[in-house]
Amino acid sequence: MQDWDDKLLLREYLERGSEEAFGVLVRRHINKVYAVALREVRDPHGAEDITQAVFVILSRKAGALVKHTSLSGWLFQAARLASRAFLRSEVRRARRNQEATMQTLPDETKSDAWKPLAPLLDNAIAALGGPDREAILLRFFDGKSMKEVGAALDASEEAAKKRVSRALEKLRGYFARRGIASTTALIALAVSAHSAQAAPAGLAGTVCAAAAKGSALSGSSLALTKGALQLMAWAKVKIAAILCGSALLAAGIVEHDKVVLAVQSLWPQPPAQAQYDTIRSPLFSSDGRHAAYAASKAGKWRVVVDGQDGPEYDRTIESLLFSPNGTHVAYVVRANGKVKAVVDGTEGAEYDSIQSLILSPEGNHAAYVARQGDRWRVVRDGHEEATFDEVLPPLFSSNGRLAYAARNSGTWFPVIDGRPGKPLDELHGPVFSANGKRAGYAARASGDRWRIVLDGQEGAQSYDEARCPVLSGDGLRVAYAARTNGAWRMVVDGQEGPPFQDDLRDPVFSADGKRVAYAGKAGRNWQMVVDGVESPEYGDDIRNPSFSPDGKRVAYAAKKQGSWRMVADGEEGPEYTEDIRDPVFSADSQRVAYAGKNGHHWQMVVDGNESPEYGDDIHDAVFSTDGSHVAYAALTDGNWRVVADGNPSVEYQDLYPPVFSPDGKHLACAAEKDEKWRLVLDSREGTLYDGMTPPVFASDNEHVSYAARKGGRWRFVAQRF
Repeated sequence: MQDWDDKLLLREYLERGSEEAFGVLVRRHINKVYAVALREVRDPHGAEDITQAVFVILSRKAGALVKHTSLSGWLFQAARLASRAFLRSEVRRARRNQEATMQTLPDETKSDAWKPLAPLLDNAIAALGGPDREAILLRFFDGKSMKEVGAALDASEEAAKKRVSRALEKLRGYFARRGIASTTALIALAVSAHSAQAAPAGLAGTVCAAAAKGSALSGSSLALTKGALQLMAWAKVKIAAILCGSALLAAGIVEHDKVVLAVQSLWPQPPAQAQYDTIRSPLFSSDGRHAAYAASKAGKWRVVVDGQDGPEYDRTIESLLFSPNGTHVAYVVRANGKVKAVVDGTEGAEYDSIQSLILSPEGNHAAYVARQGDRWRVVRDGHEEATFDEVLPPLFSSNGRLAYAARNSGTWFPVIDGRPGKPLDELHGPVFSANGKRAGYAARASGDRWRIVLDGQEGAQSYDEARCPVLSGDGLRVAYAARTNGAWRMVVDGQEGPPFQDDLRDPVFSADGKRVAYAGKAGRNWQMVVDGVESPEYGDDIRNPSFSPDGKRVAYAAKKQGSWRMVADGEEGPEYTEDIRDPVFSADSQRVAYAGKNGHHWQMVVDGNESPEYGDDIHDAVFSTDGSHVAYAALTDGNWRVVADGNPSVEYQDLYPPVFSPDGKHLACAAEKDEKWRLVLDSREGTLYDGMTPPVFASDNEHVSYAARKGGRWRFVAQRF
């Protein structure tokens, strides 16, 4: 069985109860799970409990994981959620006072490249998109070849190489924004070398006994397993609250013997309550007026939109989504080894595989990447475009135009509005301006140098290297980084900026397109260039700039002599030795806030004024629409408080970041205390629930909505205040 793949071992365990198969899985993955847990909680004893809980959960959920792309991906997420449950538990709080049991990572894991990456690695990987995360885990956690990675992702070896390369670049950017300068090669080397941590001798046997044989768990392990299961179920149904009043219920699955989803007061005439065996991927439109979810009953699946059942299918439904304006819905159906897309109830053709299903912003166009045999193509509104060896995910513009990059053998093609461009050796892009009127990309044809192509017209200037152009929102301006004769320069509207020998960050335009800023590095020194004017030099690092909504103000974090400071409108703020968060401007552009960390303590800085110190963590600030109020969540000694206009609330065990009503007169959050969740509205606590999602205010300033659970029953609540 040692040579069997994970899916075959899971199936053997599921169908025959094979303890041998489960044991192979445990021994194959235990070091990786233990390493994630140890990085998360920095407590070897706690990491052992977490590892045991993860494999107990695996034994219970094996049936749902047989078709999972990568078991490593699931184990990674499960280990992080179990670690969160551990950190929230009474077991963890009790151990805080027993310093003898608190240990750090072994010294041998702390190479020069690894030391700064370790605390952020798991968050960085979790922040990647699903396919990118799977590619990193398969390549560096599982040690698979690029060919094996491609096979697992239903892609070619060349596509897998590009996927891993892009994912590493995203990780590099993640670390760079947090003041850690590295290269993709060093990140790959460090992650590969330290993705696994040898689990204590005998732990594999303990895990197998607890999971495969069902032996009794200790009190702490049982509580941790229960807590992790609750968090996993919660993660699959929680609504991600987005400012501007949008709400999205994250894709997931909630399974009980019978599951009831009751939606109350969401539409003028709420749909009748319906009962199903399983509900998957519940989803709300961005305007909060429509809801959809996949549901099964008596072995048949259907999509339910605003309470109305769609066609029935024998197999599961995937990739359920609303158009950005909430007026159209699409999903993918898998049956008899084939897949097809369904858009507003209309079924498309069958293919071997479908990826990257998207709807245009106004909802009247749909596109996806489909594979038949070994050839890929984009299908737009049911029309099949040309076939290629590889097609990257397509992109809709705001006005419904479509663009993507595609490859045949070693040749790349930009495809815009269905028309392939000329063959290229290398391609960055294409991209659209925010208004959709312009399209551009950076390209290198065979035997030529890099050039920028805008609206189909090649630029006259050529470069040793060029990056994808950035277009202002109105499409009137363009900026891109280009390298010639060993030096990088930013080219803005055809004019070259000052030279930088080592690196240039992507340019950032203000919302009105009138201003542009970017960071450049020469030797050890970074500088910010705003509208062509260079800042003083900062020896360590600099982060991307942020413009205020009206474009008149700009702020960025810079590091010099080991300390971070925020530079707002050219003025440096207080110094912080450990970290600094990105700035947040109020909607009226008059105010700015950010968080800084000295040692173990965070502070919020609002308009230059520092808050008291908070010991563990702090969330980004949120301003009311008129900018007159500011609030944020702060963690000290394991307990959270909401700080509104400088006034801290009572303590909670957990909470979601606070949100203001559209008129700025009310503040709400979901908070947990004594293992019960409640809505906290203007400091008043509401009904107690077993689980709850972040609240969302309605545009009428009279209602607040959230999903809440009592027992195994979830409801959507629209509450008037």
